Amino acid sequence: MNLKEIKTEELITLRYRISKELKERTEKVEDFINYVCLHTGICVLDKTRRKRHVILRHLMMDYIYNGYGLSTTDVGTMLGGLDHATVVHGKRSIKTRLYLQEKEVMEVNDIFQSVILQYNNIHSNVNN
Repeated sequence: MNLKEIKTEELITLRYRISKELKERTEKVEDFINYVCLHTGICVLDKTRRKRHVILRHLMMDYIYNGYGLSTTDVGTMLGGLDHATVVHGKRSIKTRLYLQEKEVMEVNDIFQSVILQYNNIHSNVNN
């Protein structure tokens, strides 16, 4: 084998490993999204502009981006085919609204945080 063939094999192995890791992460994100929708009664995948839906969708954009290490494009895809710029706007918007402590944002955030705790407790028990 020459050097070019070795590099090609390494690239194929690396691509396979990355795609496998990405697939596992996206499956975890899908599971998380379904869990949140079920336990909050708000489906973030719905194409609606209702205030509580938008707040939760923005909270999830930020959480998924930071917690699962997906790109803004991948986060948008996971949340119903949103554009990456929509995710960037949502992340920026929710941080500002949390900082300003808007009443409805704080209420939805409290619900979201309790659902995250429940989800993490269930999944940490499964892994032990």
